[in-house]
Amino acid sequence: MTALLDRSGNLDGYLYMGRDITQLKELEAQTKRHQQTLEATSKIARLGGWELDIIKNEIFWSNEVYRIHELPLHEKVVIEDAINFYAPEARPIITNAINLAIEKGTPWDLQLPFITAKNNHIWVRAMGFAEHVNGQAIRLKGTFQDITAIKEVEHRATESSKAKSQFLANMSHEIRTPINGIIGMNELLQLTPLTPQQAGFTQAIQQSSEALLNLINDILDFSKIEAGKLIINPQYCELAQILDELHTELQPLLTKKSLTLHILPVPITHLTTDPLRLRQILMNLCVNAIKFTKTGKITLSFLQSQTNRLNITVTDTGSGIPDEHVAILFQEFTQLDATSTRSVGGTGLGLTISKQLVTLLGGEIGFNPEYRSGAEFWFTIDTLLDTAVASTQIARKKHTLLVVGDPSYLAQLTAHISIDRYHIQLVENAHTCMKFLHEQLLNKDFKAVFIAQDISGISGVELVKAIRAQDMFDGLYLFLLDAQLSESDLSNLHHTGLNGYFSDFAQQNMLTHILIKMQNPRITPSSMPFYTQQSHQSADIQVLLVEDNEINQAVAIHMLENLSIGVDIANNGIEALSLLARQNSRYHAILMDCQMPKLDGYETTRLIRTDSAYHSHRFTPIIALTAHAMEGDEEKCLTAGMNSYLTKPINSGRLKAELEKWI
Repeated sequence: MTALLDRSGNLDGYLYMGRDITQLKELEAQTKRHQQTLEATSKIARLGGWELDIIKNEIFWSNEVYRIHELPLHEKVVIEDAINFYAPEARPIITNAINLAIEKGTPWDLQLPFITAKNNHIWVRAMGFAEHVNGQAIRLKGTFQDITAIKEVEHRATESSKAKSQFLANMSHEIRTPINGIIGMNELLQLTPLTPQQAGFTQAIQQSSEALLNLINDILDFSKIEAGKLIINPQYCELAQILDELHTELQPLLTKKSLTLHILPVPITHLTTDPLRLRQILMNLCVNAIKFTKTGKITLSFLQSQTNRLNITVTDTGSGIPDEHVAILFQEFTQLDATSTRSVGGTGLGLTISKQLVTLLGGEIGFNPEYRSGAEFWFTIDTLLDTAVASTQIARKKHTLLVVGDPSYLAQLTAHISIDRYHIQLVENAHTCMKFLHEQLLNKDFKAVFIAQDISGISGVELVKAIRAQDMFDGLYLFLLDAQLSESDLSNLHHTGLNGYFSDFAQQNMLTHILIKMQNPRITPSSMPFYTQQSHQSADIQVLLVEDNEINQAVAIHMLENLSIGVDIANNGIEALSLLARQNSRYHAILMDCQMPKLDGYETTRLIRTDSAYHSHRFTPIIALTAHAMEGDEEKCLTAGMNSYLTKPINSGRLKAELEKWI
């Protein structure tokens, strides 16, 4: 309102101007509500915003940012001091992030430890970016959140997962240890004179023990899958070997029911997958087929697609599966016949575990409801699961094999292997060999040296020792050729660091098998089995058993004695090292338990491999004989320096096969 005056200055009237600001007031109220909501949300989320004007060197913090810092609201902030609220180890990280944002425009999103003004240690999530004008950073903006509560939940979840994993590992170990005693002692009892009735009793014990072990394995596998602890270990492997092992394991079940297993021709010979888990899937499906088949056969067939997929089908001539049960086939703890009168037992976990394993192997699994001559299950796997060691890459990569001796050995070797995959170099004597290795090792991709025993200068065995004495050659595989050695010499070959012995190359399958194993990045010269065409006499073999459980000691001792193998006992790692330190104590192999008092198997193995006091046993094969059967336990054993890994419960067949592999 404005007064209107005439020329004389007298009041003439008033001018009134009005404006409807209802909408403006509503907008102001809405803005206020939004600000209040944002403020409340910021408090709940512990999230604030900030802005830094780089040109004016002025900083703005929202109220929540002040609260997170535990500073009075709107207190003046010194920019140079703001970085010091981060924990010392976090300051270089946030500084580098800011510099990258200014120089290259890279945004950041970091979770970092933080110390408030009141010296409280918290975790914050810092996010930010830089605004650029004409290529110059003029402003930094971002958000800042207190995530201490989230980190505490993560920590509790991690600890809970660790506790669950530890419980599973302990349960597995504690269950397997007494089962080893039951199964082992029962096997030994079956080797003694028994009446027919007693023999029947021991057979019942064996069947019940094996059923209990299968039940435990299923539950533990399911628990590992649920805990996310089941890990796949892809490796370059032979499909035929997996199928041979499967057939051997299934044979007793097939014989019992007078069934046959037909394995149709396979379209590929090698693949990159987890062979243990592939065999487990095949075993689950085949055992199920055998359970529900009274007469006829089980058939395995294979089909390879153009997308690196292998389709495997398992069919049987059994009773088939009713349509109403198809929907629950892969559900855990469900069985086709859940009544108390059912004739086929089991946990109902086999198909569930198989489905999870197939997924981990990069495939799918299913049931064919159209198949009416029994039951048909199928699954696919990725044949190049780990491209880092894929067969196609291995085929493209050429490795150098060095032959030490006359040209006749070169001709023998080239007759049995693919020259497209290997460079083969010939040298004639030990001196030339050592000179060549020193000059060319770093320039060529060497894999193996084949050394004739009869060469000029020093013998082949002495050349092996000379090569193994230099750490730079630890990655080489060493094989001896055409050696006319005594039994005593042969019994000590593996102590030299040799990987194998050939009288000639007539055993083409063995040579191919060795060369395939050499391509596997998880196998090293020290972890490869010793290959020989001439076996030791059992009576000449002496092993060291490192085991603290008296019952398991008795089981192993009797099994070894039945194999005519001599055995010494150490109750723990300290006793084992004491025996090995004696100059007259030489063993062909060491059977090592992992969990023992005073000094466990892992540390004992590390000392044997690295301590000069046990240098003469540096290459002695060490076989883990342990109740630790969780995922990662085998890798832990191999990392410690062991050559191989046997899980309890053991039987004499598995023990004999493992010892034959290494001795």
